Amino acid sequence: MSFDNDVIDNEKNARILIVDDNKDIHDDFKLILGATHSEKNEELDDLDELLEHILDEKSLRGANDCIFELDSAFQGREALELVEEAYKSGRPYTVVFMDVRMPPGWNGIETIRQIWKKFPETEMVICTAYSDFSWEEINQTLGSTHRLLMLKKPFDRMEVKQLALSLTVKSKYYKKYQQNISELEKAVKLRTKELEEAKVSAEIANRAKSTFLANMSHELRTPLNAILGYAELMARESDLTDVQEHHLGIVQRSGNHLLSLINNVLDLSKIEAGLMEKTESNFNLHTLIQDVKQMLLPRCHRHNLTLRVELEPNVPEAVKGDERKLRQILINLLGNSVKFTSAGQITLAVSRDNGKIKFNVTDTGQGIPQEDLVKIFKPFQQSATQTGEAGTGLGLNICYNFVQLLGGQLEVESQVGQGSSFFFSIELTMLDDVVLAHEKNRKVVSILGDKKWSILIVDSDELSRNFLATLLEKVGFSIVQAENGRDGLERVEQYVFDLIISGVKMPIMNGEEFIKEVKQRKVDIPFVFTSAFVLGADENRLMALNANAFIGKPINVENLFQVMEQCTGIEYEYSVEPEEPPPALTCSKDMRNSFKELPRQQQELLMQYANHGNVRQIRNQANELKQTDEWQDLGNHICEMVMKYDMDGLLKLFADNS
Repeated sequence: MSFDNDVIDNEKNARILIVDDNKDIHDDFKLILGATHSEKNEELDDLDELLEHILDEKSLRGANDCIFELDSAFQGREALELVEEAYKSGRPYTVVFMDVRMPPGWNGIETIRQIWKKFPETEMVICTAYSDFSWEEINQTLGSTHRLLMLKKPFDRMEVKQLALSLTVKSKYYKKYQQNISELEKAVKLRTKELEEAKVSAEIANRAKSTFLANMSHELRTPLNAILGYAELMARESDLTDVQEHHLGIVQRSGNHLLSLINNVLDLSKIEAGLMEKTESNFNLHTLIQDVKQMLLPRCHRHNLTLRVELEPNVPEAVKGDERKLRQILINLLGNSVKFTSAGQITLAVSRDNGKIKFNVTDTGQGIPQEDLVKIFKPFQQSATQTGEAGTGLGLNICYNFVQLLGGQLEVESQVGQGSSFFFSIELTMLDDVVLAHEKNRKVVSILGDKKWSILIVDSDELSRNFLATLLEKVGFSIVQAENGRDGLERVEQYVFDLIISGVKMPIMNGEEFIKEVKQRKVDIPFVFTSAFVLGADENRLMALNANAFIGKPINVENLFQVMEQCTGIEYEYSVEPEEPPPALTCSKDMRNSFKELPRQQQELLMQYANHGNVRQIRNQANELKQTDEWQDLGNHICEMVMKYDMDGLLKLFADNS
């Protein structure tokens, strides 16, 4: 720190107060401290040189010569008055030389105590020829301080000068110190104010972001609730053909994938806020892996890539864990590999690893430079050297945080030009396959017993309301509908209900106002909220209103039935259906031979369409073949495979003969 001499002291004079009841002492001080300028300058220069050497700072004195201005007081009270006047005038004393014996008033020790009560920063030098007080007694009275020195009478001329000079410089240093502290405090206050303003701005921005995310989630989840809901209603029909079931499965998987993309954005917000939690359930790990594969296959075909799944035999099927997060991790990692792999294959290997399940996604893509490996798991980061489909830069960051939440560590190995490998191991609790099959594959078909259960559904969204009503009526519930809280309240006064299922965002009277009115009427009806607002804060706020449960939209049907059972004690009759995928079409030897006899150009064209996932063009080519006598059977076979969206079978048929 360097000091500005101009702000240290604009005065050439250093004020010193002599306090002694003996006039001769005052004369001695004037004689000693009233030396010539040249003498003073030499001594000050010596002192400056010493201070500069010790403190490694430029002299505070600079061009201003220090001239001592001496004032006298003969009694303690007079000294206090002079010190007060000096402070009021803005020119305080830099040093006070204080005698001890000054009868009949205060002695020197008492005078110092009185002065320090008001002006504790004053430098004091006790001057005495007697030993009236020991140093320990003085410290006990005045306290231990660096502002007090002892000077024995008779004085040594050089000692007095050195004390006056050094304490003057010390006083100036202290003034500069005070000034720096004052400026620092001002800077801290200013910075604190700026930080508080920035904090308020950040909180406003966060609230705006949360509001946007909540509204965005609501607007997307509401129609998605209808899509997935009515797909579920169709899936419960018993007269669907195999092709219809297959197409319906595509709709459901695609809808759930869209839901996972929406959840990605919300999950990132939860990760930033430290609110992400693990949600465990029982699920079939093998089915999850096959679902992910089926979801990624069309993209791989469009990029002319092979997608392989290597599932070791000892990997359990029935497990307990966070199914949604594991699914999202695998989708993100495999999707990332597809983006940055132009040729070759992508492999998902699943194995047992010291009691854990290890997942390894490898590809033959571009690879990642070593300098980029340290940042790819950060949000909005992508390798600058990689080329491929544009992305948000969130996928790997979400994977990294999800894997950590599940108790693992996502790692990566990569070589430029050879490909990358992302791998992690997590604990999944093994379950009895029979228990899982019982839980997973059974569907509610009706209500057990003779009781007629009555349900009130309150929702401003007509599609959501009708979906729930249709679903529950098929099972055997008696349903009454209302489109807002006020209408719902009228229904409560008219009928007796076993359960209320209510939305939240509604005109006239919303769900929160509705439940308060119901509770105020002391109507003891189990209450379940359903909402497309699924942030944790929303759920906590709603549950604080004494609701029995909260179900986010899109509504998972089996979860809905389970919640209703927990709230009311309803018992169901189930139908258990084994999870058996429709049998894949096989390519007979005749079909392969028939394809082989096609013109070479037509074979290559079909292979090209299959690699790009262009189902329409394959169907057009197959329809043309059906019009010929020679290729009619082959055309029918290809059309049947297209109807089942059996891209693996088509690729095998075309590749084996190309």
